[in-house]
Formats: sequence, C-alpha cells, structure tokens
Amino acid sequence: MKEAVPRASRVALLWNPLAPAAETYRKVVESAAGKLGVSLQVVDARGRNEFESAFAAMARERIDAVVVLPDPVFFTARTQVVELATKYRLPAVYHAREFV
Repeated sequence: MKEAVPRASRVALLWNPLAPAAETYRKVVESAAGKLGVSLQVVDARGRNEFESAFAAMARERIDAVVVLPDPVFFTARTQVVELATKYRLPAVYHAREFV
C-alpha cells in the first residue's frame, strides 16, 4: 500500500473477524504498519450488510487507503467492495486480481 500511496499515514484494514485465518493476517498487517509508521484502523465486516457502514466509518475517520484481507465473504462480494472503495475515494489493495 505504501508503494501505491506513499503519503498514506492512516490505513484501514477491512477484515472479517470470523474467518479462520483472519487473526493471523491482522497481526501481520499490524506489524507491517508499525514498521512503516502507519496508523492502522481495523474495521470489521462480517457480511455484505456491514460493508456500507464499514466504508462510511473509514471515510469519517479520514482514512487514506484500505487493505482488504483475504476472505470468502469479501471475494464473493468483490464488486460491492470495489464500488464502495470507489464511492468513498479510497485507494485499496486486494489479495486477488479479480477485484480489479
């Protein structure tokens, strides 16, 4: 993310805390954020019905960019996730090329 948006200082991590590997991924991203001097805000979204409020919260917090963790919920709703990132003008990094 820092290569794509070098000035990003406040980054959101969109994650589903119910996903089996979510905690492991979150810890890795938190560690990287700390090393890069980036403030990380973890934003929960357990399903499609929580995506709009998650992105609205990112906008309220003036997030500079978002990292979307690997998750079947996000992947199957990738069109909605990308549309929301676009709507809120948030540069985003995804785990699969199908998002773009």
